[in-house]
Amino acid sequence: ELTGARCASREETFPTRLHTGARGRLSAELTGARCAAGENSSLHDFYNPEEKTMFCIWPIALVVISNIAYQICAKSVPKDMNPMASMTVTYLVGAVCSAVMYFLINKNGSLLQEYSKMNLAPALLGVSVVGLEAGFIYAYKLGWPVSTASIVQSAFLALALIFVGALFYREPITVHKIIGIVICLTGLYFINK
Repeated sequence: ELTGARCASREETFPTRLHTGARGRLSAELTGARCAAGENSSLHDFYNPEEKTMFCIWPIALVVISNIAYQICAKSVPKDMNPMASMTVTYLVGAVCSAVMYFLINKNGSLLQEYSKMNLAPALLGVSVVGLEAGFIYAYKLGWPVSTASIVQSAFLALALIFVGALFYREPITVHKIIGIVICLTGLYFINK
């Protein structure tokens, strides 16, 4: 059986397969579950204690796997190749892959129709991604270890996003987040020892 579980802020739905328990009965039911931020959702909403099943975990798994491949590729860019030249290839391949995936997911979709809905965010995201890519490539060219560069930037990013969330999205800074900040700073200290 399928239910239309909602994931992300858009109103698109995807089918979520209900799991059958060991006794042959349905053990979980996910109806209209929200994964987007701001929906007052928590990890508990997507966790079924009986089946030990995580819902909506695939995006994080995709990020982790893709990030591993990303770091390896960024480290492997030839040192005598200009990073900006390499990124023209990167984004050309990315644009083709995005278009192919779009039409695989939306059989009768129209990119032009999608573009008509666009605001400044996709363009600014493109500029941000260029900075992200260039930063990593130059960091590796300057000799940063692959095991350190990503961890250091992730720690600083986590710290920054706590305050970004508080300032722009009214997300509370809780005691747990403060403890997380202390742990991040402690980790950075030991990484650089």
